[in-house]
Amino acid sequence: MSVLQQMLRFAANHPAATDDDCDSESFAEMSDAERKISKALLSKLNHDRKDLQKYCDVKVTVEDGKTFYAHRCVLGSLSEYFDRMFGSKLKEGCSVDVHVKGPCGQEITGKIMDIVLTFLYTASVDLDPDDVFDILLASDYMQITTLRNYCVDYLSLHVSNATCLKSLFYGVGISDAHLIRVASFHISRNIGTITSSEEFKCLTHDDVSALITNLNGKVNGSQIYLAIIGWVAHDKNERNQFKEKLVLAVDFKSSGTNDISFLEKTSKENFVTGSKELSRLLADSLTELKKKKKAEEALMKDKNKRREKALKRLRNMGCFEGPYSDMIDYECWDPRNYDSDDDMKYIHLDMMNDPENYCDMYGLDSDLDSYGSGDDDYMSSLQDFLRRNGESSHGTQQGAENAIVLVGGVGSEKHVAKYYPQNKRFESLKQLHFGSCNSFVARHGKKTFVIGGEMDGRRYLLPIAQVFDDGKSNPNNKWDYHYLRCVTDEGHENVTLDRNYVVSNMRQRKNAGFAQLAHLVYMFGGSIMSTGGDSGGVFGYLSSAEIIKINLEELNYETLPVQLLEKRSHHAVVELDGQMYIIGGEFDNCASDGPSVLYNTCEKYDPETNSVENIASLATARKEHCACVFNGKIFVLGGVSGDGTAIKSVEIYCPTSQSWSSGRNMVKCRRGAKAAVIKGKLYVIGGSQTDSIERYDPANGGKWSIEKQMRFPRNMSSVLAVKPNDLKPNKRRW
Repeated sequence: MSVLQQMLRFAANHPAATDDDCDSESFAEMSDAERKISKALLSKLNHDRKDLQKYCDVKVTVEDGKTFYAHRCVLGSLSEYFDRMFGSKLKEGCSVDVHVKGPCGQEITGKIMDIVLTFLYTASVDLDPDDVFDILLASDYMQITTLRNYCVDYLSLHVSNATCLKSLFYGVGISDAHLIRVASFHISRNIGTITSSEEFKCLTHDDVSALITNLNGKVNGSQIYLAIIGWVAHDKNERNQFKEKLVLAVDFKSSGTNDISFLEKTSKENFVTGSKELSRLLADSLTELKKKKKAEEALMKDKNKRREKALKRLRNMGCFEGPYSDMIDYECWDPRNYDSDDDMKYIHLDMMNDPENYCDMYGLDSDLDSYGSGDDDYMSSLQDFLRRNGESSHGTQQGAENAIVLVGGVGSEKHVAKYYPQNKRFESLKQLHFGSCNSFVARHGKKTFVIGGEMDGRRYLLPIAQVFDDGKSNPNNKWDYHYLRCVTDEGHENVTLDRNYVVSNMRQRKNAGFAQLAHLVYMFGGSIMSTGGDSGGVFGYLSSAEIIKINLEELNYETLPVQLLEKRSHHAVVELDGQMYIIGGEFDNCASDGPSVLYNTCEKYDPETNSVENIASLATARKEHCACVFNGKIFVLGGVSGDGTAIKSVEIYCPTSQSWSSGRNMVKCRRGAKAAVIKGKLYVIGGSQTDSIERYDPANGGKWSIEKQMRFPRNMSSVLAVKPNDLKPNKRRW
């Protein structure tokens, strides 16, 4: 048997692997020689299909007549469509010639098939607005999950007025709930601009009907009604027949009460009075909205009454005197009124003149609603509220952490917010100087540090530390940035940024793991930027085993002489009892076009002895997971498994027994999420395509529940549990 025949047989038993599609167990069992063979085989097969066709065993033809040579072992391994085709007893199952049509009315062209095949053989694809929709349909049709998810992520991150309608209809076509939700949200926030565009006016009747279905309940019925009238007017002779049917599909009852006057006026139009169904629809909707308005007014009246009683008690207790005079005229974002980044508005709170906003911000009314209306009940409830929030009789906030700071992330690189679990509210804080994804946030003294991360997907912010100082040394209340000096390098004072990366003697990297111990932050591994060639440009990444110690007081770093036992990236790191635990991750070998290896192995680093040792392995190999210490144990949550899909499983490490056990699964599958512990509850925040906060409460039977829906997914953010006054402005607005 020839060497090439042996390689082909190896391909049948070890399918071509990508970062997301590889089988971690099979790769872990492979020797170095087998990995080299697999890498050489993939490159050889790709060259063979494009230039030689010597070992190709299938010929794929698309609708425009273009033909492509390929290998069954590759197509069948990475596409369920081809796997079923080649395994069937139909003609295509044994034929050399295969015809691929594509979805009805959306035939796959030669250009798109070439892109798909290149992805299957190289695990790389360059997406652009011109082709991404066709690639999405083709990957969905051929059931190439990884490529389909890449397209969905690209469209979600680049949704705009020009693409939102098309993204919505394609999301409906492939039944992707995330793409539908993202596109619908963008349309609802920009409905006036979008429904006046030429693209909207050229939609078919079926498209408009689908759009109404997705917008009902998200925007007021009056806006949808006006959009329908504008669409009909664009071609009145042809579209007038659909007008009544489309208006009947509008859910006016879910509109806000500010639609009442509009509906009263519209119900008198000839178009409406001439139709019994329309007249009945608007009359019923008006009745419902008037009931809703009456209920809202009664609720507001009761709320104002309770607020006045609460404020009276707070004033008597001196809560608006003393330290609170320093908080005059500070700002926060109220997410109950404004839920869009484009629509974000700030409310200026004057503590002295408008103290009820203080109560409202901290959910005082919602807490008081559960108490009786007697004076004694109010007094005890107020004292209990202040005590639970760590406030003294003068309102000074002290005590343990009760909020979570969220920093950066994909699509929200510069955004910093504080989440209060007690009342499920967000507060928007000062934006970062440099946008960042997958960085590390630490707190020491009165300073908050954001270390490393990716900026704009191109520049990598090590050795940059962005710092926010709560003390008097930061009168402008802004994030500053500092260059972390190497302890052996006294010559550098500043950092130089160029178009691609930060120039320094610390090798650029992403996806590292961090943990804090007092004023020291330890960085473990990560994917190191590899440069070379005549131009010195970036050509890939290679996982590292380095351990770097960063001193937050001196703003310097040093590379330790000890290294991890495995080169890792996309791993999780936690500190427990002075020990650092390095958990899972992958070996990223993109720099040499080699395979990635997913790890279930874990290591422990002891800062005192400067030593590393293996500990028990996870049951499931994973990357892009999060971990935190909860009740003296390490919780590992979600991530990406060997088949490239996000998972919801939880594993728990007990340092006493030195073993792992399975925890209760989360509600959602999450990759790229982050975790924090507040007041005996564990919170998991966001993740790729996940726009919710999930809570684990051992006092409630150890159940997971959805705590809150966020405005957008928080993927690769950084989180930190903080005290109420951390990251607060100092007598200035920001």
